Amino acid sequence: MAAPGAESTATYRSKALYLCVRSLRGREGANRYIKTIGVGRIFEDETKSISRELWLRALLEFDAIVGDEGFRRLTRYFVHPKNLGVWSVLLRGATQPGDIYAKLDESGGDQDYGWTWRSRQQSNYEWTGEVCFLESDSSDDRRRIRKALSAELRSVPLLFGLAPARVTYHTEEKTDEVPHGEEVVQRAVWQSATKKTMQAGTVATVFAGATAAAIVSILGWDGWTRLIVGATSCAVCMIITYILSRDANYRAGYRAQHLRILALEREAVLQKLRVKEISRPHEEPVIAGKYRLSHQIGVGASGAVWKAKRLTDGAYVAIKLLRTALAQDPRATDRLRREAQALGLSWHPHVVEVLDDGLLSSGVAFLVTELLHGQTLAQRIAKQGALSETECATWGVQIADALMAIHGAGVVHRDVKPGNLFIDRPAPDVESLKLIDFGVAAVSWAETRLTRDGARIGTPGYAAPEQENGEEVDPRADLYALGQTLQEALSGLPPTLADEQAPSLRRTSSEWRKVLSRLTARNPKARYNNAREAREALSALSCFQPVTLPITEPASQRPESR
Repeated sequence: MAAPGAESTATYRSKALYLCVRSLRGREGANRYIKTIGVGRIFEDETKSISRELWLRALLEFDAIVGDEGFRRLTRYFVHPKNLGVWSVLLRGATQPGDIYAKLDESGGDQDYGWTWRSRQQSNYEWTGEVCFLESDSSDDRRRIRKALSAELRSVPLLFGLAPARVTYHTEEKTDEVPHGEEVVQRAVWQSATKKTMQAGTVATVFAGATAAAIVSILGWDGWTRLIVGATSCAVCMIITYILSRDANYRAGYRAQHLRILALEREAVLQKLRVKEISRPHEEPVIAGKYRLSHQIGVGASGAVWKAKRLTDGAYVAIKLLRTALAQDPRATDRLRREAQALGLSWHPHVVEVLDDGLLSSGVAFLVTELLHGQTLAQRIAKQGALSETECATWGVQIADALMAIHGAGVVHRDVKPGNLFIDRPAPDVESLKLIDFGVAAVSWAETRLTRDGARIGTPGYAAPEQENGEEVDPRADLYALGQTLQEALSGLPPTLADEQAPSLRRTSSEWRKVLSRLTARNPKARYNNAREAREALSALSCFQPVTLPITEPASQRPESR
C-alpha cells in the first residue's frame, strides 16, 4: 500500500547511506558512491526532498558496496551530527521516542518525512507500523527498503539518549481489497534509561538478601539478627540501585540535550545555506531573453549575483537575482526596483552603472549592472589592516565625487560603508572606487514603501544619529557614513559608537582629525553642508595625491566588460 506522496522522500535517508559508506570505504569510496548514483551536491541539505527513484538507486548501490555490514551499522548515521537537520523539526514538542514514531507516520505534518510507514499501534515503549511499498517495487527493492527503515527505527531512541530500539518484522497476507503481495509490519521496542539498572538492582537485592541470610545461618545468629542483616543488605542494594538509576537518567538526559543542541546548530547551518542559495531559473535559461548566465560570483541575504553574457554584443555583465523565497514579497521587490531607480543616473566613474532591470516570468526580480573586478574596501581593510593616509585620502575624494553625483540626482544612499564600496580594477595598474548597493537609498522623486515611518535603516556604526533614530535624513547622513568609513580605513578597526575618536586615530595628522571630526559630527548642522565641501576638504589634505584615471566610456557602450 502506498502512501500519498510516496514518489518522494527526504534526503536524510540517502545521506545516512552516504555517511555510512564514507565511514566504511573512505572518502574515495564515498565519492565513487555519489558519482555512481549521480546526486552531485544534493547531500548538503538533508531536509530537502528527493525522488523515490533516487533513494532506491542509492539503496541498490549501498547494498552493492557494503552489503549487510552496512545495514547493520547504518543506525548511528541517521543521527550523525551532519544529518540532524530533519530531526530538529521532529524533536519539537517530543518528550519520548513514541512522539517521533508518531510523526514518522504518513500524516506526520507538512514535511511528509514519513510517508514510508503507516502507524498501527503504539504504547509507552512499543510502536508498530506497516511499511508502505509501491506495487511496482521488486522483491529486492522491498528487502533493501525494509533493512534501511529498520535501521532508521532503531535510531530514534538515540535522540533521547537511550539505547537503540530492537526492531523486528513479520509479513502478513494482504486483504481481499488489496490482494497483491504481502504487507511488511515492523515493530520497534525500546527501553527506558533505568530499565536495565532496575533489573540488575532487583537481582542484586534478592541475591544480597539470600546471601546474608545464608551467612547468618552459618554463624548461628538468632532470628532478629538474621532479619536485620538481611534487611540491611537489601537496603544497601536498593540505595545503590537508586543512585545508579539517577545517574543513568542524568546521562541519558545529557546525551539527549547534546543531540538537541547539535540538531539546532545543524538547522542554523542549513538556514544559512538556504539564505545564500538561489537557483538558476531553469524555465528561463536566458534571462529576460537577453542575458545568458555563466556562474555565481556572490551571494547575499536577499539574492545572488551572477556573471552573464549579453547576447546582443557579447559583453559580460553582472545580474542580481532576488532570492526565490522573496520573489513574492512586495517590499523585497521594491528594494531591488529602488536600487535600479537610484542607479539610473547620468554615468559617473565612481558609481556602479545600472544597465537593465525588470521581472522574470517566474516573478523573480533582476538587476543588471556593469561587471566589476576586484574587492570591496572592507575586504582590503580586513586583509591589510589600517591603510595609509595617502590611500585613504584618495578613496575619500572618490567617494565624495560619487556622493556629489547621486545627491545631485536627488538620491541619498543611506548605507555608505566599506562593504558597499568596491575597488574596481579596470586595468592592471589602475584602481577605482565604485559606490554600490543602493537597496535602501532614498529617492526624492519617487514614492517609496520600503520602510515604515520611524524604522531604522542602514548599518549601525555607519548610520548617522538621526538615521539611527528613524528621523528623516538628507545628504549629510551620507557624509557621516563617509567619515566613519574613513576612520575605519585609517584605524583598521570597525567604527566606534562613542562620541570620542578611537585611540588608534590619535596617531593620524591633525588635519585628518579635523576633517573626520567635521564629517562625523553628531549634529547634522555641524557637518559639511554638502559632498562638494567634503571633497574640497579631503583634496586639500597635504597627503592627497591626485590620481589620473584613464578616460573610459560607460559599460553600456563598451563591446565587452570583463
